[in-house]
Order: sequence, then structure tokens, then C-alpha cells
Amino acid sequence: MGLGCSLVFASQGGIYILSNLSIQIISQVNLPFVSYGGASLLINFIVLGIMLSIFRNTNIMKEVPYKKQFVIKIEREK
Repeated sequence: MGLGCSLVFASQGGIYILSNLSIQIISQVNLPFVSYGGASLLINFIVLGIMLSIFRNTNIMKEVPYKKQFVIKIEREK
């Protein structure tokens, strides 16, 4: 999921740079978080929110239920 979100930003940036260098066909792609745009800016922030949510929930320890452990010691009589 995180890889897909980062690929969205990388592809948008790559297409924007290539079209400004006249290497690729000119397309209507905005530079993420720099260019002004209504719907594309909103979608970029939603994708960024998903990435931050993934990052926030990566190192959470799972709760282990408490179990009492009985230790039985067997000793030889002298």
C-alpha cells in the first residue's frame, strides 16, 4: 500500500518534469504539493494521509494476554 502511494507521487513528478523538458507528450499533470490545483491537490493530501497512517501503525506491539505460569519444582528427599 505504501509502495503504491509513493509510486503515485513519483510518477506524477516524473511526468511533470519530462513534459516541462519537452521529452514527453505534454500532459495535464501537476507537480505534487507544489502546483495549484483543486482535485489533484485534494487527492495528493489523501494519499499522503494514507502513507502517514501506514507509518504510524507499523511499530505497534500486539497485546499478549497475561498467562500465569506454574513452576513445579521436584526435589529429591535426603
